[in-house]
Amino acid sequence: MSNIVVGIIAGSIVAVISFIIGLFGQIWYGRFQEKQRKRTESLKNHFLRLNGNVITPLMTKLQSLKNDRGEISQDGKGRHWGTDDANISLDLKDWNSFSLHFENTAETVQRIIEEINTHNKEYDSYISKLTEKLNKIRPLHSNFITPSIFSSELLRLSMETLSEMASNRFEKTSYPIIRDFREANVAQEGERWVLKSKFGTNYATSNSEANCEHYKKMLIDIQNSQNLQKMTYDLENNAVHLITKCSNIHSLLDFIRHSYEKLGKTLDRVDECYYCQIIFGVRKEKKLNAH
Repeated sequence: MSNIVVGIIAGSIVAVISFIIGLFGQIWYGRFQEKQRKRTESLKNHFLRLNGNVITPLMTKLQSLKNDRGEISQDGKGRHWGTDDANISLDLKDWNSFSLHFENTAETVQRIIEEINTHNKEYDSYISKLTEKLNKIRPLHSNFITPSIFSSELLRLSMETLSEMASNRFEKTSYPIIRDFREANVAQEGERWVLKSKFGTNYATSNSEANCEHYKKMLIDIQNSQNLQKMTYDLENNAVHLITKCSNIHSLLDFIRHSYEKLGKTLDRVDECYYCQIIFGVRKEKKLNAH
């Protein structure tokens, strides 16, 4: 057999082998691309799940937090001025998965929640001290008014007065004190004596003028307490600071959502994440809702 024939046969074999390799290569590459496409799509759906179960409800929670005279709670309805529990929790489905993909953001969120709950404990202590001060005010003479000689709103009114006093003291302002106990009036109404603000708000009721004058003096002492003024000022300012932090975290979460939903960013694979393990075939999908 001549060299020419041998060359033609050899060339044909090489061509056939190349064709087969190329064909299998195209099939493999096509399957690889399809696999990558499905994984990318799964990662996008993974983010949508995190958005629905973590990011959106977390943003709603942060946005609903309000500062009411130093206490932070959902819509400002904490346990002292409403019916809601002021303790803030992170009871969110898929929080663990979110924490793995957005570790720094999750740590920031957990930190602010801890700061808020610590702040509210300090607020509780403050309320207890102010309530104790008010409860120590006793009539000089026998009192027939029951169950309490003081109005139910006196605690909050005292806080508001302390807040205004503290603002003038620490911020060097000279705003008028709206409910200045020094301007309260003692007046007789039938058989009773009452201590009222200049606007007519009833502070206390008694069976004697002397008692009401005594109540007024004690309320002025509370109003002028530098320790209570400092506590009021610090709590209210810290609450404002914490609400600002919540607003900043809300903006960060909104940016994350925009980046993945509108700008096409895709979640990176995290080996410890339950959903990523399913997407990349590390484990079978089971008990999904338990994580």
